Amino acid sequence: MPKVASIARYDAAEDVIFVDATGLDVQELDVVDALFDELELLSAQFPNRYALVCFKDVQFGSQAVVEHYGTRTIAWQKNVKAVLRYAAADPILRAQIRTEARQ
Repeated sequence: MPKVASIARYDAAEDVIFVDATGLDVQELDVVDALFDELELLSAQFPNRYALVCFKDVQFGSQAVVEHYGTRTIAWQKNVKAVLRYAAADPILRAQIRTEARQ
């Protein structure tokens, strides 16, 4: 499993999980797994919280990576009250977010 910089933190004052994925360039499936492993650990510590997720300048290396991201996202969303995403400009990512919202 690759070492990935931490992208998430719990803010007790706001009682939310903040996820800042700004600038991530995700080329491989195991990077997606590392990111979501972190998110799952944090949401297990602070269950049923809202998550605010910034996707500014996030890029995915392939459709397979995007699909794996989507699968992990759908599973993770069961651990939080709701997810609010912002700054998602990449068209593939935006399409995946729309798909997830319909799940």
